[in-house]
Amino acid sequence: MLKKLAIFLGFLLIVVLGFAAFVYVKTEQSFNRVFDISVAEIELLDEEALADGLLLEEGRRLYLSRGCVDCHGENLGGHIVVNDPLAGVLAGSNLTSGKGGLDSNFYVQDFIAAIRHGLNYKKQPLRFMPSQDYAEMSDEQIALLIAYITSAPPVDAEAQLKLGPAIRLMHFLGEVPLAADLIDHKKDRPKAVVEELSVAYGEYVASTCIGCHGERFSGGQVPGTPPDFKPAANLTPHVENGLGKWTEADFMIALREGKRPDGSMIDEFMPWKVMKHMTDVEIKAMWLYFQSIPALEYGNR
Repeated sequence: MLKKLAIFLGFLLIVVLGFAAFVYVKTEQSFNRVFDISVAEIELLDEEALADGLLLEEGRRLYLSRGCVDCHGENLGGHIVVNDPLAGVLAGSNLTSGKGGLDSNFYVQDFIAAIRHGLNYKKQPLRFMPSQDYAEMSDEQIALLIAYITSAPPVDAEAQLKLGPAIRLMHFLGEVPLAADLIDHKKDRPKAVVEELSVAYGEYVASTCIGCHGERFSGGQVPGTPPDFKPAANLTPHVENGLGKWTEADFMIALREGKRPDGSMIDEFMPWKVMKHMTDVEIKAMWLYFQSIPALEYGNR
């Protein structure tokens, strides 16, 4: 019996290792695909326009309020978001010119490819970059972001991204798609947007929330996060488990102070500490948009 059990366990181990190797190969093939797309050019800001520092400050505000800081860090040198034996080390890259950062061959088109298309300079999918949240950004705002990023002092920090077996398996099963597979790469993007209290502008700003709350904003477990991570909330006007009983003032306090209407604190995985850098108009416009979309049950992403 012991001999038979040992043979069975040995066979089972071979099957598991073989399947793991198969998943690794298939996911590497997926990660190394080359997308045949054209990256549209945008007009960058010149030194004269940046001289007074106001536009650079706006670029910094966008970097903070759109959540770039959560993955790339305050100093743009990269930041670990998840460090888990099964999920791996999920971290943003070093965006500076320091050791381990962007080299001199990283061009403007490469920034646009990453932000709008979720692709690296080889036009291969970025493995941990929620570009679906930023694909709709206007040329004007992307130019501000690029100006701020390229003005940052160099930081020496090597890349730390390492995908664990759980992430690879979930990607293999289609549960954790790459941003590049979710984006309409042929869609025209706006040159600029007008900041105003409107549903349309709220929809534009709310695109930043898609990665966690889903395309239909009804929340649920965020793809790729460990089971113990807090799920995203339902942002639709559902009365029982959404924002149906909230007021605009409640929504404003949630993003400014991280507090729900009942006074409880929102988990810091929800980046309210950086979203507080949004303007009042941005937050109020998002509120208008979330009130205009269908009320969905929680988790119906």
